[in-house]
This record gives sequence, structure tokens and C-alpha cells, in this order.
Amino acid sequence: MRVAENWQDYRIIDTSDGMKLESWGGKILSRPDPQVIWKTPHKTELWEKADGIYHRSNKGGGEWEFRRKLPDKRIIPHTPSRKLDYKLRSA
Repeated sequence: MRVAENWQDYRIIDTSDGMKLESWGGKILSRPDPQVIWKTPHKTELWEKADGIYHRSNKGGGEWEFRRKLPDKRIIPHTPSRKLDYKLRSA
């Protein structure tokens, strides 16, 4: 797993059982991550308070469940000195 240490407005909050809990611009998202193979207890109550949860489908793909309105588009800067941004938008 790569460490996301240079992102200014992104952080990994917790990981367990194939899922990753992240903060993108202050919005909490829970989504699958195939690199998370350990099954440890959740370390935070934020799993239950996530703004968005991605549910995988047994047939492939999946869909987002948004519990709160997210911005239509958000640019998350990587570092002040780099020209790499991540555009996050809800569908």
C-alpha cells in the first residue's frame, strides 16, 4: 500500500476487512480497497458517520450511497509545490 503523506486535504482514517475509511476535503468516505486484507476491529466511530459509502455489487461494479449532500466537484491539492490535483465529484 502506498502512503498518502503529501496530500494536503486527504487522509486515511482507518482500514479493515477490505474497506478503507478516508477523508477527502473534510468529507468522510467508506469504500472497498482490495489491498486491505486484514480483519481488525474498527478504530473509530466514523465508519457509522461516513458521508458516502460505496457498496460493491456481486455482479461487478457497485454504487455510492450518499448520506449527506456532497459538493458536485472538489479539487484536492496534492502539495503546494506540485501541479497534481485530484478531482473528486459525485455522480
